[in-house]
Amino acid sequence: MEKPVQILLVFLAFHLLGAASNEGELDDRLVEYRLRRQQFSRCRRLNFMGNRHQLHQSRLQHAGYNYIVRAGFYYGNYDGLSKPPTFDLKLDRENWTTVNTSSSVDGGLPIYHEAIYLTRSGNLTVCLVQTRDGEVPFISSLEGVPITNLYEEVLDTTTATLHLVARTNFGGSEVIKFPDDSYNRVWTRGAIPPNCHANVSIPIGYSIDIENAPPISMLLNYIESVNVSYPITLDVNLPLQYSTPLPAYFVFYFADLASTRVQGWWSIDCGSSSSHVVDGSISWEIDTNYTKADSNRRVPQNQAVEEMNTLRFFPNQTDNNCYVIPLKFPGFNHIVRAGFYYGNYDGLSKPPTFDLKLDRENWTTVNTSSSVDGGLPIYHEAIYLTRSGNLTVCLVQTMDREVPFISSLEGVPIRNIYEEVLDTTTATLHLVASTNFGGSEVR
Repeated sequence: MEKPVQILLVFLAFHLLGAASNEGELDDRLVEYRLRRQQFSRCRRLNFMGNRHQLHQSRLQHAGYNYIVRAGFYYGNYDGLSKPPTFDLKLDRENWTTVNTSSSVDGGLPIYHEAIYLTRSGNLTVCLVQTRDGEVPFISSLEGVPITNLYEEVLDTTTATLHLVARTNFGGSEVIKFPDDSYNRVWTRGAIPPNCHANVSIPIGYSIDIENAPPISMLLNYIESVNVSYPITLDVNLPLQYSTPLPAYFVFYFADLASTRVQGWWSIDCGSSSSHVVDGSISWEIDTNYTKADSNRRVPQNQAVEEMNTLRFFPNQTDNNCYVIPLKFPGFNHIVRAGFYYGNYDGLSKPPTFDLKLDRENWTTVNTSSSVDGGLPIYHEAIYLTRSGNLTVCLVQTMDREVPFISSLEGVPIRNIYEEVLDTTTATLHLVASTNFGGSEVR
């Protein structure tokens, strides 16, 4: 049995500031007031003619709701004084935070402050307050998004404002925000703690429903301890400007790699003599426990996809030309995918055509003529409603001297996707295309 390995996906920390009021509802779609982020080569300088308070006032479409409010600052020595200022921010004239812009110069990064704030009227007022002589407040961007169904365990029990301390995407190489996050939350890259390493492509399945709606692209990355006996230690830099202790709200997302792999997902490298792991998480197993056929071969025309470099072929036209897969979730719809790469494994330069069956019912005809001489592997995929405790995939010879073969076989049980069709039929769905338009990589 695999030993459970706890991994950390993401970390959130808020601290609670003040009080407001709570009422109303909002639908789940993104409804936004947002001053679109300008290039940080420009900023708004506020002139303080004897008045140390200057404000931005924004009319709200959804008064009385919680809003994510984010202010951005980049000094960049815009005034030629090389003196980045420190000043205060207020929300509806209540203290929000102190802004120190000393790092936003000479190639430094923009500074952001973010809060979840319960609005009280039809307007939201953001004020910049000069606190030091000769240090002029400025602002580069101001964003706001109304939210619902997020952080309910704290927002339903308090009217306090939450000031974001950190929202970290551990293991990720990029900053994640809208459109990956429908609420335009920003998930920043995090430093890898000691005794840990980063990984990508955690096998989370095709559909997940997680509290507070984290973006799927963030959940694909993670860090894990290099040894299960080593702890994961995180440093949190909490604000120091408050004279009295304040409560804090933490959100952690964890996954158990071992339990992730036992949720009915299988990946079979047909014809291989040894198991292997891809991307640090997907375990490909050998196929000898699933078929009685005994003919396997190494493909001479190597492929970058490891599981395409071996195959199992079926020279005898018998009922044993099948794989029998025990199911952990019988009666569920499963995504079933079969992969084929001929690569002239038999030296005959005659890629075969043959039929596939699911539980002895016709699935598709496989034509492997393109999977040779540098061609790509061929995949056939179906969504299939299983009927018993086993799933049978059979290869059927249909032409003389054209021997069926298979390179890989995968499956995963699904729910909560394609419901509008799967809830109304028991038919098998055969994938024609699944296309990522505009993308540069296979996902």
